[in-house]
Amino acid sequence: MKKLLLFVLLIGFYSAQGQEDQIFGNDKSGNNSGNQTTSSQMANDFILARGNFTALEVSFNPGNIFGSNTGNMFGLINGYIKYRHFSDRTHAFRMGVNVLYLSQKSIIQQADSEAGLEELSANVNSKGLSLMLGSERHFNINNRLSPYTGWQVELGYLTSKYIEEYQDGSAVESYIYRNYNLPAGVPTGKIALGFGFVTGIDYYFLKNFYFGIEIGVGLEYSKYLDGSFEDTGDSSAGEDFHQGYQILLSPGLTTGNLRLGWSF
Repeated sequence: MKKLLLFVLLIGFYSAQGQEDQIFGNDKSGNNSGNQTTSSQMANDFILARGNFTALEVSFNPGNIFGSNTGNMFGLINGYIKYRHFSDRTHAFRMGVNVLYLSQKSIIQQADSEAGLEELSANVNSKGLSLMLGSERHFNINNRLSPYTGWQVELGYLTSKYIEEYQDGSAVESYIYRNYNLPAGVPTGKIALGFGFVTGIDYYFLKNFYFGIEIGVGLEYSKYLDGSFEDTGDSSAGEDFHQGYQILLSPGLTTGNLRLGWSF
């Protein structure tokens, strides 16, 4: 709801400002012929309307600005970076990249030489990469608003590991879990394939700079990676586990985050 409210405020700002604000270089000389500028010429004030051009953008969660959500406002875990290439004003190729890297260490036992205790830790490590490829069809409305529809496919890979140390006499050993028996909140390793439809709108608040929002629906198939358990203190305790899959139909392949972009 907050994201939609922010988007509505952007549109309201545009309506109040008007289409011929001198700050952005529109001609206010009063010449009637100048006021009869065509839509395509007006679009050139804010949106690159002629020939090939490229756009780069980052998505972010505005709720994190005000602390209503956890995570980083511009974190690649919660958002992504997207590349667009426009062959003309109405058609664009899109490529999004989402990177996940998580490394966390917790101390679960403090060292105490008198009690013969060693310092023990628990470590979480997750790495993931998603690549989203697709196409967009844009519609010319005016010099600031650019709604569009499109589609995209997703390719993703993720792996996770959890290492918990324990003390065996004076030695420190470890339980190692790979994509299995992970702590709450740590994603299970998987290979993901997906397809989705999107619709969105870009609002150019400065020449070649825009805010946008996008919604959609997607179908994703995830094959979970096989898991394993290893005990460094007991070589006979190792075990491998076959894991299943998940099919998900949801808005998961698209983002409700706001997007900030630059076209050039």
